[in-house]
Amino acid sequence: MSQTVQADSLITLNYRIELDNGTPVIDTFQGTPATLQLGAGEMIPTLEDCVTGLDVGRRER
Repeated sequence: MSQTVQADSLITLNYRIELDNGTPVIDTFQGTPATLQLGAGEMIPTLEDCVTGLDVGRRER
């Protein structure tokens, strides 16, 4: 059985947030991955919702 990201997980991930015109706002792919605590207000709620429940090690786009 695989592990899943929980609402209070500490996660390390790369992510990119862009404006509608493609201008990057945040891009961790060009540097060090972000390590964030879910449920601690460190991530925007939409991103937190996207990763909660994913299998650990899964790649998403």
